[in-house]
Formats: sequence, C-alpha cells, structure tokens
Amino acid sequence: MSTDTAIPRSPDDITAEWLSAALTGDAPDPVRVDSVEVRPLGAGLTGSAYSVRARYAANPGGVPDHLVVKLASENHAIRERVSLGYRSEIAFYADVLDRVEIPTPACFHRSISDDGQTFALVLAHMDGHEQSDQIDGCTNEQAVHAVRALAALHGPLWCDPSLTSFTSTAMPLADEQTAYGLGEVTVMAAGITVDRLGDVLGPAHTEVLRRSAAAVGPWLLSRPERFALLHSDYRSDNLLFHAESSEVTVIDWQTLAVGLPARDLAYFLATSLVSEQRDALDRRLVEEYHRVLVDEYGITGYDVETCWEDYRLGLLQAVLVPTLGYAFADRTDRADAIMSTMLIRACEAIARHDALGLIDARP
Repeated sequence: MSTDTAIPRSPDDITAEWLSAALTGDAPDPVRVDSVEVRPLGAGLTGSAYSVRARYAANPGGVPDHLVVKLASENHAIRERVSLGYRSEIAFYADVLDRVEIPTPACFHRSISDDGQTFALVLAHMDGHEQSDQIDGCTNEQAVHAVRALAALHGPLWCDPSLTSFTSTAMPLADEQTAYGLGEVTVMAAGITVDRLGDVLGPAHTEVLRRSAAAVGPWLLSRPERFALLHSDYRSDNLLFHAESSEVTVIDWQTLAVGLPARDLAYFLATSLVSEQRDALDRRLVEEYHRVLVDEYGITGYDVETCWEDYRLGLLQAVLVPTLGYAFADRTDRADAIMSTMLIRACEAIARHDALGLIDARP
C-alpha cells in the first residue's frame, strides 16, 4: 500500500476489514478477521501504538491473535517533522532486518504514504515481555542482555561498504556539511532544552550539555574508520525484556543511522542505568559487548581498549538524541521527567569519562 487512504490515521481506522487486507497482502489465501479490540499502548512522542486483539474467521498463515499496530502521530506538525523517521522504521523492516541478528518482533505488514507522513506497521505483540522504565532503568541482568543484542545489530554489518551509500536512515554516515549542520541544530535544541529544564538540570549539568552540543559537529566526524548501522535511540523505553529470562527484544527504529558503533552502546549505558550502577558496571559491559563482536561475529583489528575509548567518545550520543527529540516534540510532564533524568545521567557520564577531552585531543 502506498496511498494515504489505505493507511490508518487513527485507532478508529484499525478495523477488521483493514487488518484483513493488511495481513493478507499478496498472499493467495486471504486472512479474514472477524473483529478487533483496539487499545492504546503507551504514549509516544512522535507516533502512536495500539494493542490489537484479533478474532479470525480464516488465518492460513497462523498470525498471532495479539498484535501491535504502530501509526503516525495524529498531530500534522509532528508528522511533517518526523517523516524521515517513519521512512527509516519502514526501511528497517523492509531492507535491514534480514541482514542483522538483533531480536525484534515479527513484522506482518508495513506501509507508508508517498510523502512519508502516514505509515502503519503490524507487529507481533511480545507477550511475556515487559518494557523497562526509563526513569527506573534496567537491572544488571537486563543490561547484559541488552549489550549482547546490540553486538548482534552491529556485528553483521560492521564496516560494510554498502552502508556508506545507505540513505534510508534518519542520518546516513556523516560528511562535514551534514555533521556541522546537525551540530548547529543540536545547539539550538540544547538551548530550548535548557530553557525548559535548566532549573532541574542545574548549572553543572547545563554547562556539560551546552559544551557537548557545541562539539557535535567534530564529534560526528570522529573515528570514520569504524561504522555500523545504529539504532540511535537504544534505551530502556525501546527495549522489551522477558519477565523471567530478561532476554531482550528491540523496538522503535525511527532513528536509524550509520556511524561509530559504540555510540549506541554509550547511549544505552549513559541513559538506562542509574549513575552509580553505570560506574560499577560499564567496564564489564563494554568488555562483554566487545567479546560478542569478536567471538560471535569475527570482528578483527579491534581491541578492547579501543572499544573502551570508543564508548567514552560515544557518550555524546546521550546528549544529541534526547535534546533533538525533546526540543521538537510535544511537551508533557512525563517527557520532562524522562528527559531530565536521561540528561543528568548523560552529563555525569560525559564528565566522569572526559568524553569532551577525547574530541579536543584530536586535530
């Protein structure tokens, strides 16, 4: 499907008729849905997700009866701003999923309008999994599973030449013009964020935030010899953990990018662990991520100390993504609480590991 009228714009459009057509696609044996029960699932800043219970009259492919349908925001201004993100998520399920090994929900349907402002995904609901809370953070066991899964995203396409021309991302591999252009936008976004949250962040964290935003241009150009496909928003709210085993499933691919792999790792550790927990665990978790890359994906010429330095440098990801997302999305009390928590943790990690010093030390 590629036309606006074929794609739901609201939960009222998630009907049995639409779901039947979406699940059938081009298959010769049609799926027939008798009825649907649709309920909101969380509250996204740039889109909406719904839990859908389907009753089938015919289900030749054995599609689960519990699904998730993701749609674009009902706010027109947000849809215009994040249409590239919608395209990125569709591209992940269409073009990337089979090339990586990171655990994701099964996808049964994907469609997007020609202007990129309306889309629909039908995914398996991960029953038995729970979303980790961004403010509370991950447990130690969950963190181990998360960094292993991240290696399963990066390892298969590590320095793959095809990524240098892969444009179906929110941000392709940066050149000087795009890096410094995004740096200017980040400075503006950081200013908006400080205006909103400065009293909560405090002067010390605000200074780190502003300095980090100002360094984004040269930072994006650092370590060009290493790159992989990035999730870019790899944090607790986008991870589903099995309630018993803590194994992880990863969702929300609207920030797909290409860049230094450890940016994802640093972003996760800086935003999804409380600071004391991160200080105690980050060295071990970086070593586990590196072990999986080497042992399971055969990455060579990449020693653990270089990985550690990449992690330190990558910590600026934890300023870049939250400020850009927060400054240009609708403001809510929950968003304020999440962003202030993430940015305080990020600024503490950047200061502790002298991430800005790594940028300053390079020509």
